[in-house]
Amino acid sequence: MKRFVCFLLSLIIAVSFAGCGGFETVEEHNKKLESSYGSSESTSSQESSSSHNEEEETTEDNPDSGSSQEAGGESSKSGSAKQTPSTKSGGNQPAANQPSEDQPNSAQQPSGQTPTAPPAETTPSQAPEIPQTIQVTISVQCTVLVGNNNLAEPYRPYVPSNGYIQGTTQVTIPKNGTVFDALQALNLNPAPTYTGSVKRKDIYITSIHHIPEKACGGQSGWKYKVNGSIPNLSCSDYTLQGGETIEWYYTEHVFD
Repeated sequence: MKRFVCFLLSLIIAVSFAGCGGFETVEEHNKKLESSYGSSESTSSQESSSSHNEEEETTEDNPDSGSSQEAGGESSKSGSAKQTPSTKSGGNQPAANQPSEDQPNSAQQPSGQTPTAPPAETTPSQAPEIPQTIQVTISVQCTVLVGNNNLAEPYRPYVPSNGYIQGTTQVTIPKNGTVFDALQALNLNPAPTYTGSVKRKDIYITSIHHIPEKACGGQSGWKYKVNGSIPNLSCSDYTLQGGETIEWYYTEHVFD
């Protein structure tokens, strides 16, 4: 009975395989495997061949790309080689060219501070120049001697008909100049004569235009006025401010 059941099962299995296309031997199965493996190898070889061709075309178009890639590879290798010791020694060590926190980069401005422009150069206001000279008005006259019978004969030819040896004239003298400086600025010819010295400030005029003191009496001589007043100072001791009117004149009473 068991043999019959087994035979029946074998028959059923054989019929089912026959319906699916028949039995497949081991050799046929191996051939199918070889054919499928060969087709996959041909496909992969075609793909690698096409990629190799593309690489060759790229290399032909850019002949330097190969050398640059090789150099890049070497540099990357050297870079990785250089980084390996530092990585082993410690990953927190700063690079050689990087500024440390204690030593900030001087080229960088501190954060939060805006560089200020240097102050513009300002030209100092020029103070008005103080004049180093002054101007005064001066005249020299001896009207008292015109027709005066007391005048000694030798001096009469030197008396002008109108009595003015020098009419009213404006002269320029140094700042803080004196009445004596104003008289000298007239450049009379001949120059006045005097006694004393400028240093001692005791100049006394003894003669102007060849007419000396005591030419018209024992008390006659030369005196001066400033703005109409007779100062009781030597002409070398009277300092002028500028703008004054000076009058030299001959008098019969020099001490009056």
